[in-house]
Amino acid sequence: MHESDWAHIKELFHHTLGLNAAERSAFLAGESEAVRREVAELIASHESAEDFIARSAADEYGLNSNALIGQRIGNYTLLEVVGTGGMGTVFRASREGFEKEFAVKLIKRGMDTDAVLRRFQLERRILSRLEHPNIAGLIDGGTTDDGLPYFVLEFVAGVPVTRFCDEHRLEVRERIELFRRICAAVSYAHQNLVVHRDLKPSNILVTADGTPKLLDFGIAKLLSSDENEATATQARMFTPEYASPEQLNGWTVTTASDVYSLGVVLYEMLSGQRPFRSTGKSYQDIVNRIMTEEPARPSSFVGGTEQAETSVTSPDDRRCTGSGDAAKSAGISDRRSLEGDLDNIILKALRKEPERRYQSVQEFSEDIRRHLSGLPVTATADTRLYRLSKFVGRHGMGVAAGTSAAVLILAVSGIAIWQGITANRERAKAERRFEQVRKLANAMIFDYQSEIERLPGTTPIRQKMVSDAVLYLDNLAAESSGDTSLRGELASAYDKIGDIQGNPFFANLGDMDGALASYNKSLAIREDLLAGNPENKNLKFNLSLSLGSVGDLLWAKGEYPNALEKYRRALMMAESVANEEPPNAPNKYALAHRHYSIGQTLRKMGDSAGALDSFGRALEINKELLAAEPGNTDYRHAVAVAYLKTGDVFYDAADLQTALSYHQQASEVLEPLAKDNLDVTSNREIALFLNRIAIDKRGLGDINGAVESDLKAIAVQKEISGLDPRNEQSRLDLANYQQSLAESYARLGKRDEAAGLLAKAVVVYEDSLKRNPADAEVAAYLTSARRLIEYNKAGSNPR
Repeated sequence: MHESDWAHIKELFHHTLGLNAAERSAFLAGESEAVRREVAELIASHESAEDFIARSAADEYGLNSNALIGQRIGNYTLLEVVGTGGMGTVFRASREGFEKEFAVKLIKRGMDTDAVLRRFQLERRILSRLEHPNIAGLIDGGTTDDGLPYFVLEFVAGVPVTRFCDEHRLEVRERIELFRRICAAVSYAHQNLVVHRDLKPSNILVTADGTPKLLDFGIAKLLSSDENEATATQARMFTPEYASPEQLNGWTVTTASDVYSLGVVLYEMLSGQRPFRSTGKSYQDIVNRIMTEEPARPSSFVGGTEQAETSVTSPDDRRCTGSGDAAKSAGISDRRSLEGDLDNIILKALRKEPERRYQSVQEFSEDIRRHLSGLPVTATADTRLYRLSKFVGRHGMGVAAGTSAAVLILAVSGIAIWQGITANRERAKAERRFEQVRKLANAMIFDYQSEIERLPGTTPIRQKMVSDAVLYLDNLAAESSGDTSLRGELASAYDKIGDIQGNPFFANLGDMDGALASYNKSLAIREDLLAGNPENKNLKFNLSLSLGSVGDLLWAKGEYPNALEKYRRALMMAESVANEEPPNAPNKYALAHRHYSIGQTLRKMGDSAGALDSFGRALEINKELLAAEPGNTDYRHAVAVAYLKTGDVFYDAADLQTALSYHQQASEVLEPLAKDNLDVTSNREIALFLNRIAIDKRGLGDINGAVESDLKAIAVQKEISGLDPRNEQSRLDLANYQQSLAESYARLGKRDEAAGLLAKAVVVYEDSLKRNPADAEVAAYLTSARRLIEYNKAGSNPR
């Protein structure tokens, strides 16, 4: 046989290995007799070898999977086998002192080759970086007495997401909202540079209370270049019906592949079918169908108009038993609930070309949110008719009234023409009044907001001002196409409104989506202005600011590669301006901030050396600026924050003494501003620095010193939060410091005090995630707090 034939046979062997005889026969039905014979011989050889390995291991050690039940692995007692895969067995387990159960994954005997061991260890490392309420989290790990590696996960008592939807007869909206929670977990994994690569209903379990949990990162891929050797040989270990075209062809796999698989899952959740199923055909036939055929619209399966093939070839096929019947059994009978937006959204996720799909899971989820809110979605051509249909759907009564009014307007149009002549005389007066209103609006957005921002208790009035300002700006923008001066003012105003709505680095109103929308409006205006005048220094400077603002929001959402791209564009603009003569302090300050933003992002992406270099550049520029102008509070803040972030990088590298030194320098730089109790921004940073010092001291074993620093941080933050209890960021900061103090109390044996603080923190995190479910950082805080609660209950210290 040709080498390519053997590669194909190897693929078939791996895919059919887990099927029973009937399923295997159906799957191979389309292959030649010679290919079927070779696959059968490989399987027979594998099973004989597996029997030999199992017998040898049992003879030598007296152990097999079932024989391990009742035995202890580390601190865990194995209760039953709940799953087995290519390289490991999963047991339900208990631990003394804990009420909940655990899942222990133990590598199979005979499978402990170097490659499998690397894969197993990589899976454990991947799980260790993922802490999210919708991902089954890593709890513990180790090696058995005879050298077999294992790790411990939370035990998920749930059913596949499609089965949950059907058994509970969820409505379309409920299914979509459940799916968005799954998207949040996958997006979080992507933000941590992990691609799952095997998303399907059986790897997404839903518990009795409706909580989805993402499982099985056994073939997941790290996007960092040094981690993928162990994944290379796993490229075809997936379920073909849920795999993307690039996976099936062995091409480069990115986050776009998970977008595709999620599209298949949503297709099945809503229609009761999958876009492509094996139905007894060969592996290559499945690949050809996925690569060349277009899937039917999901809505076509509702009502029985499309005939789906019914052969069952895998466990994930068993719910797909007909055409419209599947959707009806799922509780979906109204085709209109899927037609239009939902069809288009799903089909966009299933496009053959990765670049034509949603560029992130977050973007996929956001389009679904827009559909649920009755807003236009990106998956539909943005025609005037389409926008009008969305408007009518949201404002049916108003449109009806407007139609009646239109008849009246036509009737008096002759009068309107005559009045137009008279209106010319009033135009000059109207323009003068417009300039007066424009100045007042600028004062409200810039001057008044800047002063109010520093005062406590002003969140409600700021919310009202923002709502009114956005409406004003949108109306003004629609009429501003020929006025470059006005458009520049509009861009600055959108930036300011975005800061107030959800800038993650300042006190904000907690509206991240609104902030990103405002920043993008500013960015679009400034890019257009610079295109018309590419040598203008002010336009370059302002474009740098807009790019940085969009980057900040992407960073807060955990989209670090996208944020880095925006920051680097902003740096390029800032450098072109800062290097021009004569030297200009504001331009240098903006340049330093761009270096700082890049450092923040590189740190999150694991590039410590790059982060230190960027923070160092920012610190050097800001120290020079502060030396020239010691009374400038902006420069003082910037120096302090650069010290803080440099310390954070050393903390990541476990150099706690150096980290503590930098964090203490940050606190000392800001001390002159600590006396002003009404300066919320300065006091918030002082509390932050005190908390960092507490964390350093706890890591160095000075638990009492950590408690002292955290108590100071909490005292400062309580004062801020108490003065403005509706400020989202203040509430999160206080919860974070309370959680830190709880960890120190737990280490000192003060269990009751720790439990009280953790309970308060969890309430704040859960409340915040209801408003911003895509906030990866808050999700991580919540998961960490819940684990700390378990450790505290058990009387053990955190890892």
